[in-house]
Amino acid sequence: MGRSSFSRWAALAVAIGACVLTTPSALAARAAADPSPTPTEAPTATPTPAPTPAPTPTPTAAPSTPTPAPSGTPAPAPSVSATATATPMPSSAPTPTPSSTPSPVPTRTALPAPGAAVAVLSSDTIQITSLRSLAVRTVSTAAGPVKVIELQADGSTITGLGLQGPCVSHARVDTNATRDVASGGLTLDATALQATILGVSIIVAAADLPEGAVTLPGITLPPLPTDLGIATVKLQVQSIRSGAMTLDAPRITTSPC
Repeated sequence: MGRSSFSRWAALAVAIGACVLTTPSALAARAAADPSPTPTEAPTATPTPAPTPAPTPTPTAAPSTPTPAPSGTPAPAPSVSATATATPMPSSAPTPTPSSTPSPVPTRTALPAPGAAVAVLSSDTIQITSLRSLAVRTVSTAAGPVKVIELQADGSTITGLGLQGPCVSHARVDTNATRDVASGGLTLDATALQATILGVSIIVAAADLPEGAVTLPGITLPPLPTDLGIATVKLQVQSIRSGAMTLDAPRITTSPC
């Protein structure tokens, strides 16, 4: 045989050997002869997932503004109206203390009509000497109790005196003098007064005033000056009493009434 033939046989033998070695039995025999295990992929352990805690519910705050209406016009915010319930005042509530501020003195636009037993005194001025009191009190008369404004002082000087007496037995006595000086104590009771005192013009009636110290409108009391000047005076006089009285240039007349 030639060289080429030998080469073909050698190649054929190699091919046959390869087929034999790759058969299952050959592979098994090879595995038995080789103790090293064929590396296989190790199974991957799947970790057991830890139990997921239930989520804590979160309180959802209600929206403070209302959802706009579909038309695009915002819906009005809901209004909460509370009904006020009147709490009755307890019956044992303390009575408020009355205010110490004196009530306004009622004034008049004109003097009231004089009573039948009342004289009307008018003068340019009356100068009071050592005023002791000026108060409203009730006096007894033949016609019954009468409320008067009572002035008490040591004395007085009246200029431009005009005294129209009451009507008694259908006769009236009028007395006029340029000056009248009363001394030794003076008490003058008047049912009504029109005068200018400390620059304030007033018209008051005793019937309108509470009893007690007089609070004259617009005049701060107490106290009045002890020597007090009264101007443009007109008094409805119930009585005049003094220790002594002196008239300068008196004129006394009587007229029917």
